[in-house]
Amino acid sequence: MKFIILSAVFLGVAVGSLIFVLRHAQSTKADQTDPNKPLRPVVVELFTSEGCSSCPPADALLAKLDGQQHLGNAEIIALEEHVDYWDQLGWRDPFSAAQWTERQQDYASSFGNEGIYTPQMVVDGRTEFVGSSQSRARSAIAEAVQLPKAEVALSNLEAAGGQVRVKIDVKMLPSPGTREAQVWLAVTESGLHSNVKRGENAGEDLHHAAVVRSLRKVGDAKASQETAYSGEQEMRLDSVWKQENVRVVAFVQDAKSRHILGAVFKEPQSRRKVKVPCQFLRRVPLRGTFPIRFSTMKVGSVRAGESSSTCHWGCCFMAWNWSQFLFSIG
Repeated sequence: MKFIILSAVFLGVAVGSLIFVLRHAQSTKADQTDPNKPLRPVVVELFTSEGCSSCPPADALLAKLDGQQHLGNAEIIALEEHVDYWDQLGWRDPFSAAQWTERQQDYASSFGNEGIYTPQMVVDGRTEFVGSSQSRARSAIAEAVQLPKAEVALSNLEAAGGQVRVKIDVKMLPSPGTREAQVWLAVTESGLHSNVKRGENAGEDLHHAAVVRSLRKVGDAKASQETAYSGEQEMRLDSVWKQENVRVVAFVQDAKSRHILGAVFKEPQSRRKVKVPCQFLRRVPLRGTFPIRFSTMKVGSVRAGESSSTCHWGCCFMAWNWSQFLFSIG
């Protein structure tokens, strides 16, 4: 009898060890990028609240996914949405809005859930689970990246005067069963945190990644056409948002199933003032005002004999080599 019990125990341990090894191998494989396959965007949404004591681990998981950017061949696009139904329970989340609660309720309807909860993670609008589960997140992302995606492109991201103008192009919706798809445009901001004074997380310093600042539907994609959608949009950037932490996200979502069919993100460029030394103008007998060009683009102007000029250049990272005259005059 003792022999049978010991054999059963050893068998159980062996089976458990084998399952652990197999899961670890699958997890490691999911982390590796296959150079023979394309990178595909996967949208990871987290419905959370600073008033919820179960949410900080989920916030940390989303931040980790957002920070590593890629999981295998998945390009992670994180969206952190702060619901407002916790705001009456001791602490008002400064990033919360009824809009995110409504979006979560829409997902509850598509998933057939009776209610909503936090933290909830939703991957590509197809899978939902408790947002702090790293294993479920990795599994859902690995499944989502295998599916074909619509080609979504963002261009002309130039920020000026608190506005961002973007052009969105969507080609070839991947699902033949899709009859109606919606094009959405979002702005996210990272690097945000709060010192929570009350509620379940009182005394905690909570940090967030990719907090959704704005989200709106900008059009409908036509499944029957090769170019399903093409259009230009303007978005307002609030003055309190730190532009260096801002991203613009565009995605296409099936109106019925809520499945996300394709997505893309980019960081807007700002128009900044820089000083362009033009001492070499003193060496030539020029008169009048001349344009300053970088490559073929006019970025400012200068008068002959001036030692410097202020120009506008839409670039976030600048390292000019004046000795090689990257700028030309005239």
